[in-house]
Amino acid sequence: MYDFGLGEMSNMHAISDFYGLDIMYRIQEEIRESCNLPNDVREVGHISKELWQELRDIRAGKKPHPKSTIKKKNNCKTISVPKETKKNESETIEITQRERQPGDDYFLKIERGVIRNKSYRKLFKGPGTVYEWIWANLVRTEWIDTKGYPIKEKYYDKGFLAYCSSFTMIGTDCGISRNTVKKYIDEFEKAGIIKVDHLVPKDGIRGQSVFILGTWKKVSGKVVERFYRDEVFLSEKMVKN
Repeated sequence: MYDFGLGEMSNMHAISDFYGLDIMYRIQEEIRESCNLPNDVREVGHISKELWQELRDIRAGKKPHPKSTIKKKNNCKTISVPKETKKNESETIEITQRERQPGDDYFLKIERGVIRNKSYRKLFKGPGTVYEWIWANLVRTEWIDTKGYPIKEKYYDKGFLAYCSSFTMIGTDCGISRNTVKKYIDEFEKAGIIKVDHLVPKDGIRGQSVFILGTWKKVSGKVVERFYRDEVFLSEKMVKN
C-alpha cells in the first residue's frame, strides 16, 4: 500500500499504526472512489489533495497525531448513542455527517420484495434489517386504513413516511427478540434517523408504536421522499440552478 505522506510504498499495518485506523479507512475509501471519478477530478488510485496535505502535515509534525484527535475529524456534528456490549458495559457510537463528495451519487438499490423474503432477513439479521423491514412496510398512497389505526390519514396524508407495529411483531418478523428490537429502535431514535409516536385506538387496547422514517412531498408532480437517515449521515446535495 502506498504511503502518500511518505511518498513511498508501505503496508496497511504500518500506515494504520502511524496515522490511526480512521485515516487509513479514509485513504482506502478515497482510493475506491477514484475508480468512479473522471481523471480531471482525481486519477485512479489517488486520494484528494486535502487528505494528501493532511498526511504530509502529520509526517512533518505540523498537525497533532491523529490518534489523539480521531473523534474530532471534519468538525462533524456528533451524537452520543449508548450501546450494550457483551460485557454489559456501555460504549459510545459517534454519529457523524459525511460531507458529500464527487462519486457519492451511486445507489445500492434493493427492492422491498427482497426485504420481505424471510430468508433474507434471517441471513442479514441485525439493526439494519430492522430498519429495512420498517422501510419495506411504509404506508403510502395505496394503503387502506383499518379501524382504530388511521396511519394513512394521520401520517402519510400529512407528508410523513410511517409504519405502525409493535416491537414484538417486528421481532417475530426479523427473527430477534422484542428487547433487541427496542434497543435498536432506541439507538435509531437517539441518532435522529427515526421518530417514534404511539397510537392508541379509541377502545384503549392494542396500542402500537408508529415509526416515522422521513417525509414526502410532490415536486413538479412527482413524489419525492426524504429520509432522516440520509440527512444524518450525508450532507445535503447541492441543487444546480
